[in-house]
Amino acid sequence: MANDSKEFKYMEIAGFIKRHIQDGSYRIGEVIPSQRKIAGTLAVNRASIKRAIELLEKEGVLECIPSVGTIVKYSPTEKTLVGYLVRSFKDPFHLEMIREMDRLLSVRNAGLIVAEGESAARLMEMGATKIIKGGQLEGTSSEDTVLTVYIGSEGIASNSIAIDSAKGMRLLYEHLHGLGHTRIAFISTAIEKLAIDPDMRFSLLVEAAETIQEKEYIKRHSFFIQSYSVQECCDVVESIKALNPRPTALVCCSDWLAIEIMQLALMRNLKVPDDISITGFDNIYMSGLLNIPLTTVSFPIPEAANKAVDMLFDKSDDKPHHVICEPELIKRKSTGRVCSER
Repeated sequence: MANDSKEFKYMEIAGFIKRHIQDGSYRIGEVIPSQRKIAGTLAVNRASIKRAIELLEKEGVLECIPSVGTIVKYSPTEKTLVGYLVRSFKDPFHLEMIREMDRLLSVRNAGLIVAEGESAARLMEMGATKIIKGGQLEGTSSEDTVLTVYIGSEGIASNSIAIDSAKGMRLLYEHLHGLGHTRIAFISTAIEKLAIDPDMRFSLLVEAAETIQEKEYIKRHSFFIQSYSVQECCDVVESIKALNPRPTALVCCSDWLAIEIMQLALMRNLKVPDDISITGFDNIYMSGLLNIPLTTVSFPIPEAANKAVDMLFDKSDDKPHHVICEPELIKRKSTGRVCSER
């Protein structure tokens, strides 16, 4: 098998069985090979085979009959189209999520179409019968008839997968505070505005601060820009550089924003982390590949994508399901101890 991850191996096995049904190797009404034989063919354990067969039973593709075996009930020839909607693709977080979604959906005989915007209407017109919304988008009444899962939105009534932002911001604050930082600034963009509370992560950072002085400093030194435009990011960096006393650490609402700010800070002779420590949020792939790798909080994209797909295809009830993923602090070289002369 191409992927050795135990978490997803069973889905690849399910894809293998589906392909054999579609090409006629396994015919409707016939018994498929035994679990032992499939395990030998694919060099995988029988537990993974069993899980794959259980998945295909839920989808109605297979049926296990005692004393007979596992028979093919129908051939999944028609693709289900899943739409992925996000306000902007500028943040690579969504591109990574889309790649993972596409891999997971391929083994369920489903396709993925994507769009920018705030309404899923166009995706539905293109044939999407299930929708994933990323980046803090809200629902609209016209889309209530389509099964939708929200990724990143916290506190909404619909199916959702989010990260524990309170814990994530607390991990960032405790890390910076442990390095001696008491002057911490915060920056966000309109793209990361949370649907329920636009300043939620800002509020959580303020709440995490230990002293009144630290809380007040964060409140007085929060920056908000409308996009990832170079000019707006330059203006923020110039504003930070001109402050006296200057913040010793900057918490950014996403990795992509943190990367933009860090590059501009370095171009303006601000050393990272000597002059200012910078953190992100999400842990996108490129964050670990920079000349100064980014300290951040990890949003587990494979886990979130897997749970979103499960919600779209395996739900047995009409109740909304909510999943909160555990954040993990990833310490890298963009943060360091406060220099004594600062």
